[in-house]
Amino acid sequence: MATALNNSNIEKIKKLILKEGYLTSFWREYRSNATKGCGVGKALDNLKKLGVPKNGDPSKGKLDQMPEIIQGFDDLSVAMLKARGKCGGGQKHTKEFCVAYGKHIEKLHAEAVKLAQGGAQKAMAKELLKDDPKKEKGLDPKVIQANTKAILEAAKKYTELAKWLVAVQQTSAKAAKLLESKMSAWASQRNNDGIDTQRLDAAMEAAIKKIAVDAKIKPSFQNMQKTQKELQNILKVVKKIKTEGIDPKVVRASSDAIKKGDKAFDLARKAIEGFLSDYKGALQVVAEGRNRKVSEAQVEGH
Repeated sequence: MATALNNSNIEKIKKLILKEGYLTSFWREYRSNATKGCGVGKALDNLKKLGVPKNGDPSKGKLDQMPEIIQGFDDLSVAMLKARGKCGGGQKHTKEFCVAYGKHIEKLHAEAVKLAQGGAQKAMAKELLKDDPKKEKGLDPKVIQANTKAILEAAKKYTELAKWLVAVQQTSAKAAKLLESKMSAWASQRNNDGIDTQRLDAAMEAAIKKIAVDAKIKPSFQNMQKTQKELQNILKVVKKIKTEGIDPKVVRASSDAIKKGDKAFDLARKAIEGFLSDYKGALQVVAEGRNRKVSEAQVEGH
């Protein structure tokens, strides 16, 4: 990190996002080293290749590449969420930086969607004027515009759910690492001479449960089931949409968004199920330790 973010410069830097935030060099100038490997730089490079300027204005990009630009903002949004998730207590200013970025990315994404919808309508109207009217009978521009809007909205919903799923995966993974660390420390302490194992075990059991509560594992698991139904319902809607006349790039971009959403769901499901397995195992190990100690005490007393 070349320039450290702090209380005195954070507000100024956040405002600069609107002017030059979509330069990879800008991101790397201010982001924390903790956020490396999240894919933000790669996503920014991709948007630049698509003609998006340093202020992120999608209208400066090529209209026929608007679906790719929309997908580019989707990718950037997910990467920024990952970067935000990597910010610990020592990176509070970077986290604030990422939050400001995320809000601006959402705004630009919405603008790109509007541009894509308008472009699809104009392109179809042009085609209808150019080609044989009889051949194009039934391809109502209004219907095509409505279908284009529907498929873009479905892709947007899928992307929004994917963001939440990425957050769940990251939280569950962090909770699993914390649990592993706590269990290792507990096992080490338990072997110390003169340690009150009964008190230690009780504290460990409480700590295990607190990790699950703090990470909101139970509500996240319940929401996963709800999210799965939402994803399935969106897919049903998409399957009913007639893609005839819709810009193939729009169709392809929505398909990519759905694939990424499905992948995010699978990763989140595996992460949360993995934590639950570790959680149950940890409670069982602690319980067995407590029971074993009780049995030993009974033998000694006998």
